[in-house]
Amino acid sequence: EIGASPDTGDLKPAMAGALEKFQQLVSSVGGTFALKSAYRPPSYQAHLQAVWFKWMLELRNNREPACQTLRAQVGEEFTRHRLLETQKPVTSSDHTRGLAFDAAVVMPRVAWLKKRRVSLDRLALLAGIKRPDILRDPVHFKLAIGRGSRSA
Repeated sequence: EIGASPDTGDLKPAMAGALEKFQQLVSSVGGTFALKSAYRPPSYQAHLQAVWFKWMLELRNNREPACQTLRAQVGEEFTRHRLLETQKPVTSSDHTRGLAFDAAVVMPRVAWLKKRRVSLDRLALLAGIKRPDILRDPVHFKLAIGRGSRSA
């Protein structure tokens, strides 16, 4: 994972197409797009879960001198993966099914598409994706099952 790009080759075809269309739409309105995560093999998802549990349940508040080296290592791993204390990784996710990606998207203050003002979430829907939990996980986009991509 160090230095590797997120795995888009194992996304489901519909998700890969939606990702590509979303990137194009964001770019067309002057926004920026940085893909952070896409498909995750189950073993990697299990690793994220193990790091979260080790940090949150065993080491985060552990002040025993004998544990400080391990605490520092796990804390660095927790931070490197950008895990959130409030969000435990699940065993099976949209990422392990090839149906989601995480991206940092920055939009202009006012974005226009075909003479209409658009929001980030409007662009996402036009691409056939949505953010299911904007407040707790604003970088997570998943395929909008049952909604075909709309033309922009």
